[in-house]
Amino acid sequence: MKGEGFEAWLWKRWRDAPSPEPSSRLWLAVASDRRDHDQARARGHRMANLAWGLPGRRVRLAGLVGLALVVVVAATGLVIVTGRLPAQNGAKASTLVPSAVSSPSVRTSIAGISWHASATVPLTAQEPHVTSAGGRLFMVGTNWGEGTKTELFSSADAVNWQPVSFDAAIGSGFSAAAISDDGSGGLLVVGQDVVNGGHTVSPTIWHSSDGLTFARAQVEDSPGAMIDAAASRAGEMVAVGWHRDPNGISTMVDLWFSTDAVSWKHQVLPGASGCMGPDITIWKGEFMVVCDDAEKTAVWASVNGRDWQKSGVNLGEFVPKEVLPVGDRVVLLGYLPDMNVGPIPVSRSSLDGLTWAEAHTGAVEPAFRFNAAAVVDGEIVAVMGSGQVDDTTDRPRISISIDGIGWTDMPTDDALPAGYFNASVTAFDGRAVLAISNYDATGAVMAGVRVFVGDLR
Repeated sequence: MKGEGFEAWLWKRWRDAPSPEPSSRLWLAVASDRRDHDQARARGHRMANLAWGLPGRRVRLAGLVGLALVVVVAATGLVIVTGRLPAQNGAKASTLVPSAVSSPSVRTSIAGISWHASATVPLTAQEPHVTSAGGRLFMVGTNWGEGTKTELFSSADAVNWQPVSFDAAIGSGFSAAAISDDGSGGLLVVGQDVVNGGHTVSPTIWHSSDGLTFARAQVEDSPGAMIDAAASRAGEMVAVGWHRDPNGISTMVDLWFSTDAVSWKHQVLPGASGCMGPDITIWKGEFMVVCDDAEKTAVWASVNGRDWQKSGVNLGEFVPKEVLPVGDRVVLLGYLPDMNVGPIPVSRSSLDGLTWAEAHTGAVEPAFRFNAAAVVDGEIVAVMGSGQVDDTTDRPRISISIDGIGWTDMPTDDALPAGYFNASVTAFDGRAVLAISNYDATGAVMAGVRVFVGDLR
């Protein structure tokens, strides 16, 4: 999840609150807003969503349904879509055709994943974020209902977790959106400071070279911007986020670049107006940014993180949520908006960033959508859920793929908890580590983030 709940919390609940201090039960409104947003979007109710001031990975809200010439052909479980838009700034246009896929995968190279509970971390957070760096696991999360309290924990084995004095360093008011390595064995925690009773947010990055002590980076401001994600390699770090204009109508993707994690320079992506909910990765030596552009996909690439070119990609009515490099492919995870059944989870996979294949995720019900994903030992491990706050039977569904085309849906695992949830997953020592925040039947986030280790077999 890329914070659609957090942004809705700011724009709707705090803006209209009679007091500048948020209620301790705002997490319920956050979860409800996320549910209502996805349902409304699937029905194409863009203007109603804008009136609410909702976002669209967090953030995938509202946009005019894109028009494109689309031909859908069913073949061996693979959906082939053809269409083309003019390339911008001399960039090559993208096409969804089968030529990049000689033989679509129909299964993965592993038989499944065996999950077992390893720990309950004493962290209360609507959205946990977990990663690995320097041979350790790190988990960060924010409780929006308690003065925006952010805490960080670390573990060497996924079983024993120790608090890191992160909250003392940042004080209150920082909301974490993501945690990732800095390309040199250190950590980046990105997000936003929440001030003025939630009426003002500012992009914020914290850095640690050892995972023990953190320093606040100097981030060039972009008023109202929130940072969603970061991707790094030694000497080149890029953070990406977005903001709304003061009227809450138009949106713009923001980008920050740094060579040392200490000072971050703000940049504007070409042709990024109207986009929101970006994600970023490094694939084949280039940075790649994707975002939701009015229920279509916008893609940028850069060889150095500073000079960007927008692709003429045309992926039809596809809302991207996450971008992952896997082997020699780049894979987009997202959904197709459907006015009858709700969001339908699909993926897009490419060998060259120009030709893309589309695939559905097999037998998982259409109402399910991607919640989190990571590449573990060469396999995409995708965590899915219904996203319905009142669904007390909801249990994480796991799908795996070696290429983002052929998916195997794992049987529902009773080891994983039931109930509405947000999750984060990462690779660690050849295994999948899954962090889950659950909500009770009333929609209240439960104390403690449960950690599960998945052994690939």
